[in-house]
Formats: sequence, structure tokens, C-alpha cells
Amino acid sequence: MKKENSIKDGGNIKMSRIKAIVIGAGGYWGQKIISNLENIPDVEITGVCDINPKALDKYRNKHQCFTNLDILSKVESDVSFIITRANTHFELVKESLLKGNHVFVEKPMTLDANTSSELIELARTTNRVLSVDHTFLFTPEVKFFKDYITNDIDIKSIELKRTNNGPFSKDINVIEDLCPHDFSILNYIIPYNIEGISANGVSVINNVIERANITIHYKNTDFKAFVYVSWLEQNKSREIKLIESNGRETQNDSAVDNLIRTFFFNNNIHIGPAPLDNSIQSLYSELLYFIDCIKHNRINNIIDGQHGLQVVKMINAANRSIKLNGHMIYV
Repeated sequence: MKKENSIKDGGNIKMSRIKAIVIGAGGYWGQKIISNLENIPDVEITGVCDINPKALDKYRNKHQCFTNLDILSKVESDVSFIITRANTHFELVKESLLKGNHVFVEKPMTLDANTSSELIELARTTNRVLSVDHTFLFTPEVKFFKDYITNDIDIKSIELKRTNNGPFSKDINVIEDLCPHDFSILNYIIPYNIEGISANGVSVINNVIERANITIHYKNTDFKAFVYVSWLEQNKSREIKLIESNGRETQNDSAVDNLIRTFFFNNNIHIGPAPLDNSIQSLYSELLYFIDCIKHNRINNIIDGQHGLQVVKMINAANRSIKLNGHMIYV
């Protein structure tokens, strides 16, 4: 893609294949990103990068490979996909934007709201699309809840549960690892404005929070969201429960199956289960959406920097609340 055909010219544009580089190609998610990009006709991967040379062996016959940021200067590219540790995001996104690339960065955007804000401003001044990888917004279960809530129902609360056994990281805590998923989902599907966050958490294995309960308070409503995340569980869960004023509960656990289950508390009536659309490939859909945002100058979109910033603010508030013994922190 020639630079004169980039979004800085505005409007809907026709362009040749978008040249992409992937930084952090060797990890599980980096490999998933690459395999999906290779199946998008409008994208050409011009280079991949990972600090581990062995992780690049599988790509050497297909792509130019690098173990450092020389990839930004030695390879022609229009967009950087940054799939690295969260504490590296700020510098890598900044370098890519300064180079003139659009950026798709793994969640969370950064670990600090101030640095996230700086990246948003840099993307604005360079007129580049900055998006954060919030893949769950493109899943069938989240689409279901988004559509369901917009039907003017009287929702009382929502509960989200996300658990794993590990990974017991020392670089980030469980809130920074798992909550970006649930915070992004809430910000997408809930029609209220956040007032503040209160949280408590515990450390068991390492000196970081590994299990946390978080309550999200909203302005001018009794509605609340409850988020539970943990690395200390034997079973993996990805659960959403929506409670309505009439006693109806609608739930889904995508780690178990792809079904929506509904029942009423007051008379124990079960409805369903109803299947979701298994054909939806969420990551592929998200990448197509991001590429389309570049093509059509949609700097403001559902996974843009502002959405990513709100998630980071919520992470920061939850971490601070835990340090203050559960005191509500305004967001």
C-alpha cells in the first residue's frame, strides 16, 4: 500500500494489499494472528518479529524474520500488529505510530491510563488507526447479549466470571490479564456510564493479585456489574449471567458450550437452551473489521484507542481499590 493511499487523505479509498508486520510472532496469540492474517486477501505479511529466534523458524520460508525493531525500518509496512507483553506495549506502539503505521495491539493497550492517553493523542496527530485487540466483542455470545440488552429490558445486574489454572505471571496480575476481556464486554453492551469501581483480591502463589472480585458502579441507576477473575481454579470458565427485574436470568459459559440458557428464579421455569451461531470466527471477524477501519478512515470504532483507554482506567481503578481495602475509586 502506497503511503499516499493511506487514511491521511480521508474518505473511502481503494488501495492495494495492506502490508503488515507482526511483532511478537512466536507466542500462542501471535501465531493465531498470523494464521488469520494469511487468510485475509487484502493483507500481505511483509515481516514478523520475535525476540526468540527459534520461535521464528516456522516462518523463515514465508516471511522476513527479525529479532529486534529493525523490522520497522527495514521492511515496508502500513500496519503493525503488536502481540507482546503488556509492559512493552507503550514503546512498541509509539515507535510504530511515529513510523507512520496503523496499529493493532494486544490487550491491554498499556498498563497505565496516562501512557494510553499519550498513544491516543499520537495516533490523532499522525492520523492513524489505533485499535486494541478485544476479540470477545466479536463472539456470538457477546453479540447476543448486546442485542438482547438493547431491547429495552429492565436489567438489574450482570455477573461475569473468567477463570483459569494459571498462568501465574510475575509481570502482570490477574486483573491486568483477564479483566480487559470483561471490562471491554461491559463497556460495549451496558448502556450506562460508569461511576466507580470497588475491588478486593488475594495473592497466593506470587506477590501479585491472582484472584479478584470487582464491583462496577454506574451513574444514576441501581444496576451493578460483578466481575470475578482467578488464576487459582481447576476449571476454566467464561461465564456471563444477566439478571432482570422479573427474575429472569440469561446465562452463557463459552468455555463449556455455545448455548444460551434462560430460567426464572421465582418459578424455576427453564427456557432453552438455545444454540448460538458456531460459524462465527471471532478473531478473523475482528481482523476484517480492523482492516476495514483502515480502508474507510474509521479512526473511531468499537475497538479504538478510546475504548482501550476506558479499559485501562478500569484496571487502574480496580488495582487501586484493592490497595485501599475495597474503597470505591471513581473512574
